[in-house]
Parts: sequence; structure tokens; C-alpha cells
Amino acid sequence: MDRTKTYFRQQAATAAALDGNHSLKRILNLVGRDRHVLDAGCATGYLANLLQQQGCEVTGIELNPDAACEAESYCNHVHVADLDITPLSELLAAQRFDAIICGDVLEHLRQPAQFLNAARQHLASGGRVIASLPNVAHGAVRLMLWQGAFNYTPYGILDNTHLRFFTRATAIALFEETGYEIASLETTQLPILAYSDLLPDFDREAIPAGGLAQLQQDPDAETVQFIICATPLDSESHCQHLQTQLQTTRAELAQTRKDLAALQASRWWQWRDRLRRFLGKA
Repeated sequence: MDRTKTYFRQQAATAAALDGNHSLKRILNLVGRDRHVLDAGCATGYLANLLQQQGCEVTGIELNPDAACEAESYCNHVHVADLDITPLSELLAAQRFDAIICGDVLEHLRQPAQFLNAARQHLASGGRVIASLPNVAHGAVRLMLWQGAFNYTPYGILDNTHLRFFTRATAIALFEETGYEIASLETTQLPILAYSDLLPDFDREAIPAGGLAQLQQDPDAETVQFIICATPLDSESHCQHLQTQLQTTRAELAQTRKDLAALQASRWWQWRDRLRRFLGKA
């Protein structure tokens, strides 16, 4: 898989030119002014350019060497590296940042949890990780799947270089399981039937009766991206979170065992055993 593909060209020269439904607009608002920022997966530097206009100092990391060269115009420094291979500590030493941005990046990584664990060590006091993640449960994807297809696209939710796919629940879980607390979760939206490079195509004439209305009852059916702002839990809080997860898992296991015991004691299960023994003798 070519992970150094030609990137989408962002045309907005200023934050004011961005639509309010754009993930970059949300990210810029979450970062604020005069911050020390790490742009992980900075591409050609289009976000770094906008951050610079807000008085931010930006360090970039980029896989594509050609894109990294362009990004150098807007970043204090750009590291050319594969985030799945090169440890952040090797690139950044003891550097710490007010914000670490993963704009449409985590879905391209084989081990996004590994990156988030490492990122925690490079956050300044009060720092946060800000990420945009595509929503694979958008209604357009679901209708395409209903029609028996799963077609990748050059960009968007089913970008052909995506390695990971997220729903609201799994996006939240990724951060919570790596020791973060979700400070805010925003979304960008596109209607299910919209024609957009961000959405997969499907046969709009073959939607099942009532299917669209049923999909639209899901609050995330038109969600294209989740924009997550997360802050690291302290060690004690992280430990408490893990203990809560363990208790929940144990309770679920106990209930499963109870349900299994009830099933095995049922008349149906007894007849099943008799039938199996009979068939075994036949």
C-alpha cells in the first residue's frame, strides 16, 4: 500500500475562509492562540499555516518527504518519519506541547493506541490531544454495505490508505483505554444522500423501503468525522478507570456463566444431549 499518496489540497488561506462544518475550523478553535503545537501528520502544512496565523509555534511530523518540504514553510521544524515505526521520544527528545494534533491521522496507523500512549509523555501541563477521526457508521457506508459492496475511495471515510475504522463508541474507547479523558467531542456532518468525495457511492435507487428513515433515527447517521479533544488522566485516575473496566468485565463474565448454567439446566439442553447421544449410537 502506498502510504505517501498525493494529499488533498486544502484551499482555505485563512481560518475565516473555512466553513463552520469543517474539521480544521473545529481544530483551530480547540487549539487557541499562541500555543506550542505538534502537528502529527502535517501533510503539506496547510493546518500549520493556519495555526501560525493564530500565533502558534508548530513542529510537524510527516511521512511523505515531498509534502514535508512544503510544510517547512509553516513549521519551525518538520520530522520526516513513519509514526508506526519511529518512537516519538526519538524524534522529540524531551519536547512538550500544549496541543498534539492528529488530524485524520490515527486511522492511517497500524497501532494508534501505541501513538497515543507515547503522545502523553510529550504533553505540557494542561496539554491536550486533538484528533479528527472518520465515522465508518455514516449512513452512506451502511447503505453501500447493505447493497453488498465495500468500495474504497481516494479520500474521505473509506480512504484507500485507512487501516483502522471507527464509530463513536470505538473512538471514545481508543482514548479512554490509553489513559485519556474526553474533554469534548464534536462532529462534522453530511446528509446520507449527499454527493461528496468524502462519502462512498451507492445505488440511490435501490434503498430498501423505510431504510433511509430508519437510518436517520441514528444521531450519527450523518456524522462524517468526530473531533475529539482529550486530556491525559493522572496515574491514579487511569488506574481507577482500568479497575472499573476490570470490574465491568468480571460482572459480564459472571452473568454469562449464569446464563450458560441456566441454559444447560433447561429442558431444551437436556433434549439436545439425548438427541446427540441417540444420533451417536445410530
